Amino acid sequence: MPGAVIRSANLEITLKRLKAKSMDTLSTLKENLMHLLELGGPVMLVLMFLSIIGTTVIIAKLCQFYSMDLFKGSPAQIILKNVVNQTENNMSNRIEKSRHPVSAVALCILNELRQLKSDPSLGEKEAIRVGNKKLSQMESGFWLLELIATISPLLGLFGTVLGMVEAFYMLQESGSNANPSTLSGGIWQALLTTAAGLVVAIPALVSLKCFERLTSVTSDRMGNITLELLALKNDHSKQH
Repeated sequence: MPGAVIRSANLEITLKRLKAKSMDTLSTLKENLMHLLELGGPVMLVLMFLSIIGTTVIIAKLCQFYSMDLFKGSPAQIILKNVVNQTENNMSNRIEKSRHPVSAVALCILNELRQLKSDPSLGEKEAIRVGNKKLSQMESGFWLLELIATISPLLGLFGTVLGMVEAFYMLQESGSNANPSTLSGGIWQALLTTAAGLVVAIPALVSLKCFERLTSVTSDRMGNITLELLALKNDHSKQH
């Protein structure tokens, strides 16, 4: 019993130390952040706002793509294999449960082809409509990442120019008492916004290109599954 009391007391002390340490860390981070904003001025504040937006969009797109099963690979080969083996009826439930865009497009074709008087062109049109809808959902938010990746370096450069103007103005006002260290200090402070602009732009641009590539691959797979299903059904019809 005394041992349990001692362990409980030690745990409480440890938690208090961790809490105090985290509070100190947050306080230090807040001070550094405020100092950075003070050095960078309004431009730094705008860049920070863009960074928050960009991070939010990236996280939202990752969650969206995960919910659409885009990171699990395309189910196209499994669908085609079952269609070739004439087991597509048994696959309907599994396809409906799949959240991958390829499955949604394939289901449009299979639903139409299962009709007694099926019209493949109707299934193809429905597949195109569903595919375009899925692509539109996937591409939502891309314009924000593109905008952030484009204007962040320009804003950083703008902040640097303003800082350089201020530094040289202070140097001129100093006259004969000008101190080179004053100029160098003003220059490095001005360059902070350029660095901040690049820090904001690079992750946004890299994420945008990765998302665009994933969307392009998914679009190609939706088109391929549509053509392959129609071709398989045409071949099956000719054989019978």
